[in-house]
Amino acid sequence: MDREDAIDRIQKIVPMLRHDVETAILSHEVMEAQNAIVPKGLEGQHTDFVHTYGAIQNALVLKLALDVARVFDFSLRYPVERQDMASIPVLGMLLDVAGVVDELTARASSWISGIEWANDNDGDRSAEVEAAAIKILGDEQTADKETCKSALAEFAILANRLSDPTSAEASALSRVKGFRNRRLAHSLFNKEPDAYPKYEDLTLLLDMAKMAARLSSLAVEGLHVDFADQMSRNRTNAEGYARLVLEGLKRSAQGPRAVKDALEAACFRAPRRPPASFGSWTPTSVQSKLPG
Repeated sequence: MDREDAIDRIQKIVPMLRHDVETAILSHEVMEAQNAIVPKGLEGQHTDFVHTYGAIQNALVLKLALDVARVFDFSLRYPVERQDMASIPVLGMLLDVAGVVDELTARASSWISGIEWANDNDGDRSAEVEAAAIKILGDEQTADKETCKSALAEFAILANRLSDPTSAEASALSRVKGFRNRRLAHSLFNKEPDAYPKYEDLTLLLDMAKMAARLSSLAVEGLHVDFADQMSRNRTNAEGYARLVLEGLKRSAQGPRAVKDALEAACFRAPRRPPASFGSWTPTSVQSKLPG
């Protein structure tokens, strides 16, 4: 594979990887919020709906396993030019192609600068101001190239942990991948997973994926990504949802009459809304149609 083909693939993979990590974060935060709120709030109470709650939580765990497996997907059978997965291992292989790191580092000098008008034809600027702008621009370009080079080096160290059989990440990935191949993507009656994954495997690999997505976004796109903000937003929203779920389950534990009263009260309080239409009903359009 030549350098330009590798870079073209890298530029396609990086935003897809970032999106997949964001999806995995959402799954994780929703599941964690409900685990933290619902079981504790239901202690000492009985409701038949707990089975449905358990099914939903189990589905979230399986979805998180798929989300995590996807961002680490690759095949040992094919060379890099035949790997078409937008994943961390494939991205690492592409970065190993001769000349790729040097070219990406050189391209970092074209990241958006705060001194965009340096070297423009503008007769209103003095020579001193122009010289100062060019100096600042040069310093920024040098710093951007160093930032890119450093991020690529950190990504390489991170990705190499997956090929070290003694690392915790490699062991976790082996268990998750075996479970995904033999139980999630397929149901093989004669091939049990060598070892079932632990929940800690998913959180360990998700943390690694967040770091890899952050480093690759910075190195390839000059984009500073902070997943902490998204995690906080997802958790806050998920906790609000979990509290409503808990309230409903607690009411169900009080008997069918309490559920009926709660539903009638909710219907009485709820504002009238237009019927939902997938693809056209957005929060903005709904808000605009609410009665004043």
